[in-house]
Amino acid sequence: MSTPGSSYRSDRWAITLRSLVIGAFSALSVALILPYTINVIHGSRIGLSSCTPAAFILFFVLVLTVQVVLTLLKRNWHLRPGELVLIFSMMAVATHIPNRGVSGRLVVGVTGSSFYASPENNWTELVELIRPDWLALSDDRAVSDLYYGGDVDRIPWHLWLPV
Repeated sequence: MSTPGSSYRSDRWAITLRSLVIGAFSALSVALILPYTINVIHGSRIGLSSCTPAAFILFFVLVLTVQVVLTLLKRNWHLRPGELVLIFSMMAVATHIPNRGVSGRLVVGVTGSSFYASPENNWTELVELIRPDWLALSDDRAVSDLYYGGDVDRIPWHLWLPV
């Protein structure tokens, strides 16, 4: 609670319910759009840069649509600067999860040793010693389809689940 004469104002807070909801929705959008643009349509790799162009693009769209609509509906409904910073930060972090963060490394860790294995590097034998069986994708066709492209409409999801 603020006291008379203090500089505390609740409208400057960045962490509000609406900023968390909008940030979570925006981060989820980034996390779903990036793998699609990279793996399915083989489009621009807008998530691989450290300056997060995907987050900037979505943030720009958010400011031009949601911010304008909220301001037009009622003047004091607009998103405040702290809320916008929080929303952008959530999107920027979410940009790295499907690429450099989790799934970018996980997919290669599960499939890379069998796909890139050769007699020269002896990866099949070396990696099999340290990787648990449940972590490996054992179907060679599924691995090949992943790297060379396969039927997107018929992805064998059951092969990707642990046994």
